Amino acid sequence: MREFERRAKALAKDLSRMVQWTRPDLLILPTCDQVLLYAAALAIKSIGGWQPTILAWFLYPPDDAQTQAEYRVAGEALKSGLGSRGQVHACCETTAAKRLLESCLPFALERRPGPSALANAISPPSREVGERSRGPVVACVGHANIGKGYALLPEALSLATKSHDRVVFRVHGFIDRRDTVQDHETFRRLSEMGPGVSVHNAVLSTQGYQEFIAAADILLLPYAPDVYRSRGSGVFNEAEQLGKPVIAPRACTFAEEAFAEGRAVPIERLDPRGIAHAIAGAIGDLPQLEERAAIHARKRKLDGLRPLLTRLLKAAPGYCDIKL
Repeated sequence: MREFERRAKALAKDLSRMVQWTRPDLLILPTCDQVLLYAAALAIKSIGGWQPTILAWFLYPPDDAQTQAEYRVAGEALKSGLGSRGQVHACCETTAAKRLLESCLPFALERRPGPSALANAISPPSREVGERSRGPVVACVGHANIGKGYALLPEALSLATKSHDRVVFRVHGFIDRRDTVQDHETFRRLSEMGPGVSVHNAVLSTQGYQEFIAAADILLLPYAPDVYRSRGSGVFNEAEQLGKPVIAPRACTFAEEAFAEGRAVPIERLDPRGIAHAIAGAIGDLPQLEERAAIHARKRKLDGLRPLLTRLLKAAPGYCDIKL
């Protein structure tokens, strides 16, 4: 708790210096955690008369007793510093995170997808020459850390290609220093699987990342449920925005709504055979998955970040009619 308070007080000083003359009506706390929340509470207390509307976006739920206690301290401090509970609008990405956070914080949360790295939905680029006569593209993208399940891919994709030899697998993974030995071995095996599997390890630019996801027909997220049981996923969020079907473990709650709506396929058992089975199911049901995913993407566009910010700005004390 002492380290938590030290970090929050240091951050509060920086925040106070930044806002003491402008006193913004809307304070946005992206990737919010207990330290940032407590820092905001301390800064508000130190600046007399400042009562902003706060948008707090929580990405990582409190999953241990100490973190939960720190969230309670931060939440109560913010509550005491603000004149109205309604001045805090808090969001998180999964129902599991919502339950955990609401057990610690004195205000309600809304389950809402996080801000996306994709500024605009883009059309899929044409496939490479060698891919044009082949089947659907199944892609993995992101940091290849141990929680992302990359080590399962060589055997899983080998099994999948035996049943669907026309499918194209595109695997991108930025190798994490902590898992270098395991990751290099995983990507070595993937690179030797033949023309149906392409491997990419370079850090992608924002445009390259957009294009990689847009070129896929299905996004494969074989994430470890012990890491992602209550957390959201940026790749899943962007796949939803682009209307891409997803394959993910049943226990990952970021995809529970997608499973229920039939626009994602669950991995019932997170091992190579379970992943291969889910890939086969997704390929077999791809037209229906794509249709449902596209419908959801259109609905998301209508209920995105812009309407939320507009609503919060209109409720702020110093609102004037500006165009976002």
